This record gives sequence, C-alpha cells and structure tokens, in this order.
Amino acid sequence: MGFRKHIALPELSFTSFAKLLALLILSLFIYVYAYTNSFADWYGLSYIKPSLVAQKFIDSSAHELSVFDNLAIYYSFESNANPRKPLIISSGFSLKSTVFNHLPISPIRYSVVGASYDISAKLIETLIGNMKKGIILGFSGKLGVDYETVSLLVGNSRDFDDFTTSDLKHYNTASIVNLIGSIELFVQLPMDFKHFPDMLVHVGYNIGASLFGPFTPNFEYIEGEYERAFSNLSFGLALRYKF
Repeated sequence: MGFRKHIALPELSFTSFAKLLALLILSLFIYVYAYTNSFADWYGLSYIKPSLVAQKFIDSSAHELSVFDNLAIYYSFESNANPRKPLIISSGFSLKSTVFNHLPISPIRYSVVGASYDISAKLIETLIGNMKKGIILGFSGKLGVDYETVSLLVGNSRDFDDFTTSDLKHYNTASIVNLIGSIELFVQLPMDFKHFPDMLVHVGYNIGASLFGPFTPNFEYIEGEYERAFSNLSFGLALRYKF
C-alpha cells in the first residue's frame, strides 16, 4: 500500500530571496563571459527616472531632483560567439550606479544600483561616403534588478547630547527593490579613435514593478499605499573602449 510523504519547505525570507537572485544574476554573467570569443566593453551615461514608489517619497519631501540626480554611469559587456562571422544577435550584461547622490549639494538624495542581462540585435548597417565602418541600427532587450534609495536630510541639531534623539541632523532613508524589463533602440556610430572606435546612442522604454519595500535601513517595512507598477523612458550614450 503506497503512502505519501509530506516534506515541510522552509519559508523564503527576503534575505534568502535576495541571495538567490544575486546568485542567478551572477550565473548569467559567468555564462555569458565563459563562452565569449569576441566582445566589446561599453562605458556610458544614462538618464533614468525613479519608480512611482520612490517618486512618492521625493514628492512628499517638498524638494525636486536635479538633472544630475537622474544620471547614472554604466558599464556594458557585449559578446558574440563567432568572431569571424559575427551573428546579428549578441548577449551580455550591464551594471549601473548613480554617482551624484554622494555629493552634499541637496537635502534630497536619489540613488540607484542595478544590474541586467542583455540581448541585442544589430539589424541595419549603412555606409555613407568613404566610411570604413557603417552606421548600425538595432534594438535590445534587458531584464534586470534595481535597488533604489531616497534619502532626506532632517533635523537641525549638531550637538552630541542629541545623538540618541531624532533632533540630530541625519538622513531618513527609504529603499525599494525593482524588477525592470526594457526595450531599447540604438544607433552605433563609428569614431576614428584608436581606443574609442564606436559610440552608442540609445533610447529605452522600461516597464517595472517594485517587488520589495519601501523599507528602512534595518529592513523594516514602511507602511503606506503605493503604486508598484510603473513605466518610463530612459536614454543615454556610451563609448566602446578597445584595449
């Protein structure tokens, strides 16, 4: 007579999920890099927009972000399995981070650290005049995770006696974890420089969802009503660096 054995599965905590997600992204990066025969390194700037959850905290602060607060630097690795007869499809990954949030120029700070897995297709190449390399038009798809933080400078005191109170000048911080999918159109322009042979200009449409948060620095949930689904546009440019 058969019987069923019930196995109790452990609950997946936020910390466990974050570790699993990080391991998955790292595995994708290793997979891409391990099968690389030809590759390209891109370094660039991108203009990004906050999620709706992050924007709610920004709006409640009575401050506005500057253009510089929305700028992120990024690195992209692009690979193709066949260096002699490159396919139109390539894959890779991107890493990005804001930098101006570290400068004490505003009471409101917005920061993003993110990573994505990328697949791109270079569809059309056009030669103009005596160009040795053509202008390439294509599109790419990305799936990634962003860690957003909004910080607001509050309090007025600089007295040691207020160290254990909320009067001491400090930053109130809210953090959000987003899953984002993107579709980008790009133009790759040839450049006549030894170490910078190409420039990339891109415009992207992003659809995302705020999966976790907002939470405090000690990962306690901040109660409130939030609109978690969002969409926005991003754009930027990058230079290919050739060693």
